[in-house]
Amino acid sequence: MRNEPSQKRSSNKVDEILKAAEELLVELPIEEITTTIIAERAGVTRTSMYHFFPSKLDVFDALTEKYHATLRQKLLNFFDPRTNEEYHQAWAGVAGVYKDFFEKTPSAAILLLGRKGAKQAIFGNDESEERLAEDISNLMARHTNFTEIAKRNPPEPDFFQFVLRIMTSLFSAGVRKDGRISERTEEEARRATIAYIDARVNSDSS
Repeated sequence: MRNEPSQKRSSNKVDEILKAAEELLVELPIEEITTTIIAERAGVTRTSMYHFFPSKLDVFDALTEKYHATLRQKLLNFFDPRTNEEYHQAWAGVAGVYKDFFEKTPSAAILLLGRKGAKQAIFGNDESEERLAEDISNLMARHTNFTEIAKRNPPEPDFFQFVLRIMTSLFSAGVRKDGRISERTEEEARRATIAYIDARVNSDSS
């Protein structure tokens, strides 16, 4: 029987490590998770663990990248290319996609939003978040009337990233308080992001 190609074996090990980390996030507080515990759960040696991920923060960064990639795909599927929605409606949809994703992916909610009663709110990966914000900006430009607003008042490079942080921070506050993203929290997040955008648009046009 042929040996499995080294590249494929490595990919399988990375997948097992990430899967183990996801399981542990649901079971343990982040501060109690160690590379040794992750390696044991994944069934890999500590040498292999350190080869792929020198620290648990590197594992969490990889998971954040994975979750943001999933969110990007969900948002791509959400926006209908046949419509040109008003941007208020579009942001309401973005908030809904986020809420649905976090409800169905507990480990992502814990990593990016925190736990009930926890002080830690957001586990950041700025580069990953920046790419996600850029994708949302492009989607808005194609599928909403925000295009015309942007032509008159071009947003700063980090504009959409800041809007995302407002929404995510409110989701995080809801999770830390209630243990979940309630409909009220979703509505507050939607209103806050739209209010910020409206304020920026009115400020830039005055």
